Amino acid sequence: MKDRNAPVRDKSGFFKVGIIVLAAAIIVMAVMLFMPGDTEPVRPAEESVSTETESTGGNKDKWAEGVVTYNGKNYKYNTSVKTYLFMGIDREGPVTKVGPDENGGQADVLFLLVVDGKSESMKVIAINRNTMAQIDLYDDEGKHLGTGMGQICLQHAYGDGMGQSCRRTVTAVSRLFEGIPISGYIAMNLDGIRPMNHSVGGVTVTIEEDYTTGDGAYTFRAGEERKLTDDEAYVFIRSRDTGSFASADARLKRETLYMNAFLTQFRDAMRKSVGKAASLFKAVESYTVASIDAVSLAEKIYDYAYTDEDMLTPEGETVMDAEGVFEEFHPDPEAMKALIFDVFYVEAE
Repeated sequence: MKDRNAPVRDKSGFFKVGIIVLAAAIIVMAVMLFMPGDTEPVRPAEESVSTETESTGGNKDKWAEGVVTYNGKNYKYNTSVKTYLFMGIDREGPVTKVGPDENGGQADVLFLLVVDGKSESMKVIAINRNTMAQIDLYDDEGKHLGTGMGQICLQHAYGDGMGQSCRRTVTAVSRLFEGIPISGYIAMNLDGIRPMNHSVGGVTVTIEEDYTTGDGAYTFRAGEERKLTDDEAYVFIRSRDTGSFASADARLKRETLYMNAFLTQFRDAMRKSVGKAASLFKAVESYTVASIDAVSLAEKIYDYAYTDEDMLTPEGETVMDAEGVFEEFHPDPEAMKALIFDVFYVEAE
């Protein structure tokens, strides 16, 4: 019995054509900043059920109960945080549902937004799309075959390209972070990049490293302050040298640079008009799939504390697989545990 559509692993660290949709993740994060604070954790995918709904479900999370010991100290889960997963999907055009024998699209961008309502602060965790993790596998009829180790981006491909794919990815990401509850998700296809950038009048960045696209059409110089046009934004965060090992690392730097610049401009715009979130979402809604409604809660949380230092990336190593064909990112177990306790736990009294 074969794997469902056998989603192709990426030899260079991202989808072969170099599609990266960080901008999709950014727009998603911007929208998520205005979600209701009482959203229940997303129900883990019930893979034995062929028809799934878009509701978030009402399962109570046992992971959050009790006191645990780490490095000689007692901790408990920080119940004031809400965590949201947003995904950038390597599919063009508006979102559409695919059949069980089709590829639902890889999640080339995965970010966790962690909002702490008590401290009025936020953190963002960037997940390497090549992270080796336990993902659920399916045959070409949609039957669950069990789990196996694979690039976490592939989990979204094992689904319908919409809510089913998203819920399965939520399950895989939660599993990677030792079962943290994830309260909601939004995914966006790559064609939302240009309208997203346009919605804030272009994002201004200070270039950190020289970069020229392979065709020579676009050049970015270190130290240059540049207001990116919609086309430049698309190129700046999606293109790379696919012939170089771990070329995604340099692109990740550009992605985080763009994200932080976008957030600064977006928050400034929100201070002038709390309706900015709604207009931003409207510009890209045909490219998105969401488990929650985006609502205007800017008055409450748009000014939550967030700096560049609150963008976190799990430590680990990128290596080639045993056959020397595919890149794999292996998180450092101890560093991952430290990150989980730092972001999701507080010391128990």
